[in-house]
Amino acid sequence: MKIAIDVRPLQTSIKTGVGEYASELLTAVFSLYPEHEYFLCSSGTKPWSMPVAWQKPNIFSLHLSLPNKIINSAILLGNYPRLSEWPNLLGKKINFDWIYFPNLNFIAPEPRCKTIITIHDASFALFPEYFSIHRRLWHQAVKPQKIINSVSKITTPSISTLHDVTTLFNIS
Repeated sequence: MKIAIDVRPLQTSIKTGVGEYASELLTAVFSLYPEHEYFLCSSGTKPWSMPVAWQKPNIFSLHLSLPNKIINSAILLGNYPRLSEWPNLLGKKINFDWIYFPNLNFIAPEPRCKTIITIHDASFALFPEYFSIHRRLWHQAVKPQKIINSVSKITTPSISTLHDVTTLFNIS
């Protein structure tokens, strides 16, 4: 299988909880399932450096050298570019079987391949009063309900988060 992975959460200079989770999960997946091809998709003006432990013949880096603000705005305004289209923008032809998003982010719906997202918590919806105006606007712009409705599978790190997500976003 060809699996694309959104590694934008790993591009921060300080590793967050999501970044740590994604890093540990991917290390385990790469070790347990070496028969698959993995395409680590990053973006931004600064190139992303793949960890040395991940540099294997079946793991590839795809970096879209555009400012994230431009990419996020394009996704917000026109659902483009889809992660599945990033290889085309880089002059490559790759058809992904699955795309994994390790967190909520600016994500364009993927009608041509299966998608999985991890939602780590729903605090932004449960307790918006604890978020700054900037963070509240960011979560509105990301459109979590639209993302949740468009993905094939959702994972959560806990039963509590699963309950919150299914209740708040009307998932059966």
